[in-house]
Amino acid sequence: MVKYEKPILVTSRNDNIMTAEQRAKIVKRRLKSINCQGGPRIVVGKDTGGGGLTKKETEAILQLLIPPIEWVEGENIWRQTVCTIPSEPHEVIELENMLDTRLKQRRARENGICPVRRELMVQCLDELIRQETIHCADRGLLLFQIRNEYLKTLDAYQAAYESSVSYKVKKSLQTEVSDREMDKEILDITNELEQIEKDIADMEEQVESEEKRFAQQMAHDEKKRSDDLETQWKIMAQLKNQLMNIVAPRKQQHAEGE
Repeated sequence: MVKYEKPILVTSRNDNIMTAEQRAKIVKRRLKSINCQGGPRIVVGKDTGGGGLTKKETEAILQLLIPPIEWVEGENIWRQTVCTIPSEPHEVIELENMLDTRLKQRRARENGICPVRRELMVQCLDELIRQETIHCADRGLLLFQIRNEYLKTLDAYQAAYESSVSYKVKKSLQTEVSDREMDKEILDITNELEQIEKDIADMEEQVESEEKRFAQQMAHDEKKRSDDLETQWKIMAQLKNQLMNIVAPRKQQHAEGE
């Protein structure tokens, strides 16, 4: 959106253009003058014509604030410097319309950090700086400082946002790792519990089997004792009968002898 002059063919990158050191000296001298005077002198309703600077000095400030564009095509070096023609009032409205159109065309987000919106806003601000610098270099330099502070603020916001996102991702990964470790621990405990339950079931089965075997053994022993006792009683009865059969005749003979 910044207006530039028509591209010109140059034979050297320093041809027909002031060096960065020369431009910086002019800007420093102007900034020093502004600070000594307590700020830029702005006369309302009056064109200051570059704030008392020569055309060359104004162009130097413009080229420092908005550096020329250079590119190489084949063996030729082309340069395009910022336009130094004063703007008309209607150009501000055209710039606003152009900004709205490009924001819609490039689908810039209205909220949050949006690189597209930032790029277009900076371009628009550079064009306003160009227009104001031509009329009053002091206002242009002041707008340039505001622009730099604006970009620093955006960079700080973006750094804070990226830091918060990085922290969130880090915490999310830590939480995920912690969740995986907890899931593994739960699985291990569950497997251990299942093994303990299995061992308990096996032991209960063994106890039940032993109790059943012991009961069978007790029943067998009890039956054997009962059978042995019955057999002994039968033997005793037989012996008693035999004894009675032997003793009875002797008693009868003794009684008859008397």
